[in-house]
Amino acid sequence: MVHTTTFRVRFGELDPYNHVNHAIYVAWFEAGRGEALESIGMSLSAMAELGFQIVVTDLSVQYKVPGKAGDDVTVETWVSEIGGARSTWSQRITRTSPDTGSPTVLCTAEVRAGCTTTEGRPTRMPAELKAALGQLSLPDTP
Repeated sequence: MVHTTTFRVRFGELDPYNHVNHAIYVAWFEAGRGEALESIGMSLSAMAELGFQIVVTDLSVQYKVPGKAGDDVTVETWVSEIGGARSTWSQRITRTSPDTGSPTVLCTAEVRAGCTTTEGRPTRMPAELKAALGQLSLPDTP
């Protein structure tokens, strides 16, 4: 499944060119992953109670089209790969044209994350996390 989170662009998120500041997209991606994890019962606090956490190890962002004030944007989040201790997340941010109703991709990201203990030591992904992340995988991904 693809998880979606929606935001409205606010004035404080704009740069001097009246475009969404590039760093805001990264914050939206992070919020989207957090919301996706909560939707599958693996909130940050739930993981901590089980003794592990997910940490970002690599982030690649491609900016396509600028967002502007008042845009309603949607962060789409899914897990494209689940390994022994790592996962790869794919995300994109779109806005829907009020005229045509079709989405325009503003930004995409690929995020690699590792599983660690709450003390920060790398560890294999617990079975319950793997199973939960499977809910965010598309049918053609592992």
